[in-house]
Amino acid sequence: MPARSLADRMSMEFEDLVPYLKRMIESGTISVVYGDKHPNPYVRALQDESSNDQIAKLIPEKLEHACIYPQPKHLESVVNKQQFFHLPYTLKLALGTPLYTHDFFDPSVLVYYERQPHCSIINDIRGVISLPYTKVRYSKALYVTDKGQPLTELIALNLEQLSSLRAIDQQYWYSMSLPVRCRLHPDIVHPLLHGAFRERISIFEALHEEMMAINGLCPLLDKPAMFEKGPLDIQNETLGGYLIRPTLRSFESFFMALQIQLFQHVNEEFLTSISTAPVKRRRGKRSTHIRRPSLTPLERIESWLLHSFGVPHRHLIRRFTLLVKKTRLETHRRLQRENTEALDSELLILQRRLMWNAYQSIKWIRTSLEAGLNNVHEDLHPLAREQKIWVQ
Repeated sequence: MPARSLADRMSMEFEDLVPYLKRMIESGTISVVYGDKHPNPYVRALQDESSNDQIAKLIPEKLEHACIYPQPKHLESVVNKQQFFHLPYTLKLALGTPLYTHDFFDPSVLVYYERQPHCSIINDIRGVISLPYTKVRYSKALYVTDKGQPLTELIALNLEQLSSLRAIDQQYWYSMSLPVRCRLHPDIVHPLLHGAFRERISIFEALHEEMMAINGLCPLLDKPAMFEKGPLDIQNETLGGYLIRPTLRSFESFFMALQIQLFQHVNEEFLTSISTAPVKRRRGKRSTHIRRPSLTPLERIESWLLHSFGVPHRHLIRRFTLLVKKTRLETHRRLQRENTEALDSELLILQRRLMWNAYQSIKWIRTSLEAGLNNVHEDLHPLAREQKIWVQ
């Protein structure tokens, strides 16, 4: 209840309310939310401040915009829990648990939804599960030791999301929750709790931005777009984030999608426009084409940039290509011999290596084009421009 409404209902001034509110705060019956810790006092978003802090702010000027909430101690005695028998998270909400309280889960909790034909999952720093009746947003979290050493990656859902689920889904998530306290990803905490802008963008979003920028620069060269499918399809669960379950099967799907996006979706018209005339060698009266080792589309683009603009050779594309070839051979070998559904956390490390090398390669193409054209693509995301990237 807004403090203003209580004062009107009781026909009292704020000054007269203060001693009553103070006694109720001290008894643990109510808490007062002033809107200075979280900007919206009409939502019990965060844990209540200490009784002393609440009482210290009991002045008319602050009560003008404050709201009063019953404490869990009181709600336990008046809420009919049988009404929420099949809704464990709605019950938590009814008992006064703050809206942005998080429960933590192993990412394998998402496998159930992966297998549902009517669901789709986008998985990165912040993911989305699209259900027929709602969308549920989850966040990355990290379980750490007392000394701050990261142990494992989990996902987190706040009570606002969990209480929006139907009974059967609430029960599923409740049964799968882990009794641990974790560290939320900084770019979840800052906008949600502090109203601050995020610090960086994800590696998937950064790659998407770089590809869009390259396509935006191509008209200045009088050439068609380099990537015929346009930017990276980060709405696709295969390329939308890190593996939910790091198995050989899920890694193979990601790896295949990445190769298709960066090799097969390079626009053939663009490649034709940068091709040089075939080199011929005279042998008596006969001419023969000189055979060259086959190059990937990105290597052909790299060669063209070096020849056309004389940009410094950093071997980034060559390094990425070698990593892809090595990964292709190793993955094929393992698929023949190993259980494709067995969990392997090392695949997450390999996925990060591939994404980082892919990003560095595509970024090098963009920076080389900008340097050669002496023109900056203004629409590139500022965080991508500053290379503020989350790799994990």
